[in-house]
Amino acid sequence: MRRMTMVAAAALLAVVPAGGSLSAQQQPVPAKPSQQPDTARQAPDTERVRNEIELTRSAIETRRTDIVGQVMHLTTAQSNKFWPLYREYRGEVGKLNDQAVHTVMKLAGRGTPLSDDDAKRLLDQFFKNQQQRIDIQKKYAKKFGDVIPGKQVARLFQLENKMDAVMEYELAGNVPLIGGP
Repeated sequence: MRRMTMVAAAALLAVVPAGGSLSAQQQPVPAKPSQQPDTARQAPDTERVRNEIELTRSAIETRRTDIVGQVMHLTTAQSNKFWPLYREYRGEVGKLNDQAVHTVMKLAGRGTPLSDDDAKRLLDQFFKNQQQRIDIQKKYAKKFGDVIPGKQVARLFQLENKMDAVMEYELAGNVPLIGGP
């Protein structure tokens, strides 16, 4: 799993410096799912899972600003307004990502099967997190639209989606499937 993390992160991070854009043809190709037996996937080492998730998040976040700067082609005037707003946006999204990781860690660290009520609470939390993410994106799309043209706003959110997809892929690989009938 750690190798998949590094390959996925490296693939995304290597694309922008080489070509300056992330076109559909340049998207990272996901690695094959783990061939571990179901029992190994159901009871992952919580510390290992946390480390792998944080490694992926850190690799993307470390380069995120550089990647955005290379792809956005901002003027000096746009940059002066864009970057403070972008940091504010990433702060809000970061809080949501922290909540999602916390939820995954609770699920991964369980020693007992989920009850139907627990599963419903997890699903409700997932939908709540997704809705909050959409609300934040809409709020900031409008704010970004006040400082950069609409095509650049769309490019920014397209780029953000691509970088987030790498982190979400890693997170999904560490979430055990809920068992039971």
